[in-house]
Amino acid sequence: ERPISVAFPFLNSGTIMGRAGDMKEVLEEVLQDAAPYYEGRGMHIRDAADQRLMTRYWLAHPERLQVDMMGELFQTLHGIHRDAFRTTPPQAGGGAPARLYSDCAGAEVAVPLLHGNGEGFELFSELVQELGMSGGERYEDYWA
Repeated sequence: ERPISVAFPFLNSGTIMGRAGDMKEVLEEVLQDAAPYYEGRGMHIRDAADQRLMTRYWLAHPERLQVDMMGELFQTLHGIHRDAFRTTPPQAGGGAPARLYSDCAGAEVAVPLLHGNGEGFELFSELVQELGMSGGERYEDYWA
């Protein structure tokens, strides 16, 4: 059953997952669908917008893909305020690891995958440091 109101209603193809054979099949079908619009017109498929291609596929085959509309597995940071997150530091001596929680969808859930996209780069750096997963580097340092 799908929720009436969703927190993240758009597909983001930055992270995809599934069984290897199924994913290979989906990606081959996406490329096959896109080929006439790119290869057939003298453009290269590597210049295609991945969000657009995956969204076309999802709309044509909703039974094959599921989008995490409530952010239960994949948490984007674009347009999200810091107050939506809670961190717990790692426990010393090999105890519980650091954890990140989000209430972006209306109920607090643990965040397994964090995506520091769009306007979320600074927040990504802040959360990573709070979780003790960084030596103090800024996210931008990785792109220098």
